Amino acid sequence: MANSEINVLSTIKILTTCATSTERTDMQAEDSLLKTLDVIMMEVDTRLQEDHQDLLEELITEHKWNDLHNTTHTQWKYVQYCVKLLEFYILKTSNQSQLRIDEQHTLQTVLQLIVCFGIAPNLIPGVGIPLQKRTHFASCIPCRSTSAFDCDYQLLFCVKSLMSFCRHASLASVILTKHLTDILACFLQLCHAPRKKDLSGLSEQQRKEAIFLKPDEKDWCNLEFEKLLDRVYQPLLIQELIVLQGGVSHRAPKWLKLMCGEVLSDRLLKHNGVMAAVKGVLLTTACNPGTADWQKCEGLGRLIASCPKKIQSVEEYYRLIAPQVLGLLRHHDDLQSPLIYRVASHCITNMFLTNRELTQKYIIQELYHPFQICIGDITGDSDTILSHETQVTQSIHDIYHVCCCNTDHTMVSSLKPILQPLFQMYCYSLNGVSHLRIQLEEILKTFFNQSDRELSLEYLSSLVFAFKKSPLLTTMNERVCFTPGSEGGIVIEISSSDCDRDFECTMTSLIELLESLKNKSLTADFFMQVLKEFTSILGCCARRSDTNTHTGVSDSQTLLELENQLSMESLNYMHTINVMSLISLMCERLGESIFQRTSQILEFIATTLERMCEVRATGDNVDDAIVNDTVTMILGILLLVYQLNPQMNSDESVQLKKLIPILGKLAATFDEPLIKEMTTDLQIAIATHGVMKLNTSCDTVKGAKPERNGQQKVLRKKDNLSDEASQEDESSPPSVKKSDVKSACQETRHDEYVNFDTVFTELKDPLLPVRAHAIRKITKLLDRKDEQALKMKESLLDVFQENLHSDDSYMYLSVIQGLVALVDVNTQPVMALLCQEYRSDKNSVEMRLKIGEALMRASQRIGAMLPVYTKQLIGVLLSGAKEDCSDIRSSSLSNLAELCYVLKAAISSVIHEILNCISHVIKTDDVNEVRRAAVHVIRQLLCGLQQESIEILEHVLKDMYGMLKYVVQHDKDDVTKLHAQLALEDLQGIMTAYIFPKQSLTKKITVLP
Repeated sequence: MANSEINVLSTIKILTTCATSTERTDMQAEDSLLKTLDVIMMEVDTRLQEDHQDLLEELITEHKWNDLHNTTHTQWKYVQYCVKLLEFYILKTSNQSQLRIDEQHTLQTVLQLIVCFGIAPNLIPGVGIPLQKRTHFASCIPCRSTSAFDCDYQLLFCVKSLMSFCRHASLASVILTKHLTDILACFLQLCHAPRKKDLSGLSEQQRKEAIFLKPDEKDWCNLEFEKLLDRVYQPLLIQELIVLQGGVSHRAPKWLKLMCGEVLSDRLLKHNGVMAAVKGVLLTTACNPGTADWQKCEGLGRLIASCPKKIQSVEEYYRLIAPQVLGLLRHHDDLQSPLIYRVASHCITNMFLTNRELTQKYIIQELYHPFQICIGDITGDSDTILSHETQVTQSIHDIYHVCCCNTDHTMVSSLKPILQPLFQMYCYSLNGVSHLRIQLEEILKTFFNQSDRELSLEYLSSLVFAFKKSPLLTTMNERVCFTPGSEGGIVIEISSSDCDRDFECTMTSLIELLESLKNKSLTADFFMQVLKEFTSILGCCARRSDTNTHTGVSDSQTLLELENQLSMESLNYMHTINVMSLISLMCERLGESIFQRTSQILEFIATTLERMCEVRATGDNVDDAIVNDTVTMILGILLLVYQLNPQMNSDESVQLKKLIPILGKLAATFDEPLIKEMTTDLQIAIATHGVMKLNTSCDTVKGAKPERNGQQKVLRKKDNLSDEASQEDESSPPSVKKSDVKSACQETRHDEYVNFDTVFTELKDPLLPVRAHAIRKITKLLDRKDEQALKMKESLLDVFQENLHSDDSYMYLSVIQGLVALVDVNTQPVMALLCQEYRSDKNSVEMRLKIGEALMRASQRIGAMLPVYTKQLIGVLLSGAKEDCSDIRSSSLSNLAELCYVLKAAISSVIHEILNCISHVIKTDDVNEVRRAAVHVIRQLLCGLQQESIEILEHVLKDMYGMLKYVVQHDKDDVTKLHAQLALEDLQGIMTAYIFPKQSLTKKITVLP
């Protein structure tokens, strides 16, 4: 640094002593501060005259230093001293790009003094941040001058000086971040403050010249103000303008609020203006979303949605602002995203409430575009992509945040046109693996939870029954299909033909959705609606049977008419079976939530059972399978109602007793065993008020689902197939299944109380199947820790050893399972026997492989005692890795990998032997499976040790890394390369965690004494 620069900086430091001197002394009066400033300026003049004469001459000639002495106002004279010396210093250091720390501190102090003495006292009350809110010695600083002319002159001088200082890169960042509020306040006051011209105290000539701001000066202010608005970081500018509008700290004048509002509106319409406004408002809360002020988000959303007064056309404003609002939903930032999404949601909601047509045109069409394509007419070839995976994912993401993450659910009503595509995509996501399933489910749940009850019921019926179309529901095009995306999303494509929607999938998806709804009364109401639908179906079946009986098949009917009639019957049968399946599944899955309308359900049960009795008694031409399934389903519903509602009121009890004669009539009319059993049980339970428990369980009823025989019969009738073929396809009666279950349960209970002595006697039976079955029973007794079996552990080991070499696979597999169970109580002999048999060449390959598997299961059961047998196990497995049979080699290495994972740090004593064996196998073995197993050992070793790998494998880690790199670069088998690459990734993760450990931040509260 040159001497002149050092001299200027030392002189500037003299000016900054006022701050420290004022803090050191307890000066509260204005005259004391003014005296201090006079002393400081005199010291500066003395220093310049005595020590820096050349510097003073340069200041006089180039910066009009002598003119400062004509000023009588001490405070303003001090500001001019600061400005002149700072200008001179910047001129001297113009070639210097960076400032030293001491220089930055000194210059920042000078800038603060210029603002404190030159700008703050001259601002109109309410403009800018009050000085009392910034410094504790604000009372010492004189208030603004009495002349408005002097105030404007001083403000203009200061703001020109600050803007000129901004040409220096280092000072620009300080000025535009720490003093932006003051500069904005200066420009706004100079350009837009309304006030009367105060010409008192001026001569006639001065009055003519004192027009506060001349036209060229005002033009300069306006131009620099616009440049400043475009130059500054926009979120910071928005934040400062909001501060200038006033708040709790100070009240801003009305004209200032209006001007700040206009500037904010102009900034909003600029490129990325909405995002800048959001970040500016949320600049403090976005960094900590947990403590965010959500009301601020809602207010900002309303502000963006309201059209400014200066824009005459609301549509023009929506057209300009809509892309920016949608851009908020596309913003991805872990810290700020939740708040930004909330602002966008409130903004779109307020726009929708203000003008639905324009919001539909500029916002909703863009949001719902992938789903709106599914509704209209589609032209194009098959496999043509209508919406790519990224578009669908973004659309669902936007809909989720707009409709679900908002306390105001007004936008839910806009989902009506795309409800069916959303539901069908939800059904598709349940059948596969897609990350969109959760958001789709939340969108549908929000719609049904927030919509009107009658509307929700109508939509639910239309969604589940495809042909029952509602005028409110827009139908999805039949050629639209969904396919999985490469990143876990969904792609919308055109199918080659009409897609047949799977009712089973639709029904299951609907049940999943109903289970997750908070509004359980909606589920109960929908169940009643399905029951009413079933009642109407029964009536239609009766009417169709009467019509068919009287009319029959006319000779005048054409084949086409007959075909249409049969197709209609098939469709009716399908609908009947679908409704019955839905009722059965709802009873099975939803349980208590659908039985809230007990009185209505009992009335439905009574009506339906009476109708079924009449149908069977009169011999109407109604399919017997449908009648039987209907009765079984209705009795199942009655059983569930009775068991899930033990405490019924008086009216419900009366309705229940009225069912007793109907059930008796039903038992007399139907001959099916299950129906007779259920009706008898229900009669007894109802008549005895539950004293006699029901023998029929809910599970039996849930298992009796309606079969689709009716549909099969109609299709066979169209294909001229006989009725006998259809009867042969029927499943076995439920009574047979029930007896099978009962016998299985009895067998299980018998096994629990088996006698050890009897089983031990069976071990000596001459028949091999008896001995093998006895060994399996002994294994179960060992697992249950039977006392007699534990006492006979030595004898059992001899028996197992005798039968281990049997040629029958059922026998030796049973013995191996018994040895694994025996290892808990007789560890040493069992482990020695297994190791010996695994190494023996006399055993077959299959048997040795099974023994190896048993050896690993036994090792896992030993638990903490396994390190005792480490050398024994490792020796057996390493010798197996050198066998001639490739199956034994790969099995030994696979078992070694599992053992390394279980032993963890206990493997350290034999790590060199293991790695030598693996290295030999990798480089010399020709069988791919063996090399894969060898690389798998390394990976399991790393997975088991984790961070301990660095300590335990310290001396072999480099060799291990070299082996893996060798496999990746030279091995011919792709699977082996993949195993090696995965092991390298595991090793890289371990080293990364070691070099860059995860920092855990903990909060400590210390109580000071």
